[in-house]
Amino acid sequence: MAQAFGLLLLMELGDKTQLAVLGLTARTGHTWPVFAGVSLGIAATTVLGVVAGAFIARFVPIAWVGYGAGALFVALGLLILWSSRKDEGGEGDSRIPDGPATPLRTLAVSFTIGLLAEMGDKSQVTVVGLTAKSDAPVEVFVGAVAAMTLLTLAAALVGRQVVHVLPERLVARGAGVLLIVVGALALAGVY
Repeated sequence: MAQAFGLLLLMELGDKTQLAVLGLTARTGHTWPVFAGVSLGIAATTVLGVVAGAFIARFVPIAWVGYGAGALFVALGLLILWSSRKDEGGEGDSRIPDGPATPLRTLAVSFTIGLLAEMGDKSQVTVVGLTAKSDAPVEVFVGAVAAMTLLTLAAALVGRQVVHVLPERLVARGAGVLLIVVGALALAGVY
């Protein structure tokens, strides 16, 4: 458990998931739904890595999963940028594009981001390897989820503070650009 925790804490520090959490929390203003949604997505991905990682790798090329996550990030970034332009025209505050940023909607979007961002990521591959090597799936799961959840919490709390310091329009544009950059890097296979 300690090996999984330490390794994943170092691997995931500053990862695309934490950047997405920071931007999404700042954009929606919903710290806990973002944290819970992404954490649940990470836990689901880790379970898949522990239980079925080898099976998934046999049938779904990991690169395709990475491309899907990258495309999702770019699409969300573009929607956020489009929404922030619409807000300038006096049409109101829509913190998540195309609808109000209810906590439940934020939770659902965050879960999807957490799930797709970690699917096929280096952390999931590491979980598969650690599980096979140690033959301790429960310990690997607990250590990996604890490390990634801790980082997610830190990113969500920082994102919450960003809203209090910067104007919402600037936060929206920054979050949109950040998601597009992270998505482009994922599509390029860099991140």
